[in-house]
Amino acid sequence: MREDLPQLLPLICPRCRTVSERGRELHTVSVEQALVRDARGEIVEGILRCDNRLCRRAYPIVDGIPILVADLAGFLRGSLAQVVERELHPETAALLALGGADSDPYPHLVEHVSIYLDAHWGDRAEPPPDWPGPRFGMEGLAARLRARAALRVERTVELGASVGRGVAELAAGSAITVGVDLHFGALRRARRLLRGEPLHYPRKQGGAPLLDGDRARRRSRGAGRGAGLRRRARSAARAVELRSRGGDQPARLGALAAAAPVGDRRAVPSRRRG
Repeated sequence: MREDLPQLLPLICPRCRTVSERGRELHTVSVEQALVRDARGEIVEGILRCDNRLCRRAYPIVDGIPILVADLAGFLRGSLAQVVERELHPETAALLALGGADSDPYPHLVEHVSIYLDAHWGDRAEPPPDWPGPRFGMEGLAARLRARAALRVERTVELGASVGRGVAELAAGSAITVGVDLHFGALRRARRLLRGEPLHYPRKQGGAPLLDGDRARRRSRGAGRGAGLRRRARSAARAVELRSRGGDQPARLGALAAAAPVGDRRAVPSRRRG
């Protein structure tokens, strides 16, 4: 994260958002400490703190992404696998995902990001997605965003940025572009792609499911049959290499944030303070 981001585009403390007779009251957060920096001097890990002296709540920066949610513990209960995961070879990731049910955190994460990476960046993936119709699901929207970027503006914010294709297109016509999403795993991959780094991920092939471990366990009446189902599911995962060519414009890319829009109270689990 750029250290000057809170000055360029104020970040709001989600715990201090209140509505009073004076209207909507908001308080900003500032960088308190940079724990780890990268070679560019950007913050990889650090702490943000609310500027409101009655709050002073701290928020983490992980992998260059500020996590601004009202209930951090609640967010982590549902997203811990996304926040603490490490980069794995696609075959390893697929095998680990195979060990759990499709709804388990890690299998769900692997399949979710695979689908969205194909939809956002399929035109830059090798091998490309094998499906009828557009080269990638976001092709029409990406073209419209590219046309919109011809009209330059000072700042752009994309709500629901996911794995970052919209941010990449908008950045071409903006001095600073910020992507906001609540899916940390998607934002982590978006950050790598927008910095021009290659990304590898597993993709399901044909109609076979990428994650079939749960069905294999349920159907198996013996080790041999279960192992056969697992082998077929594993063969359905194919390693994909993705390069976004985004590293030539790092100065225009402001940040990616795990947060909810200021006006949306439903998107962030929260607890009222007594």
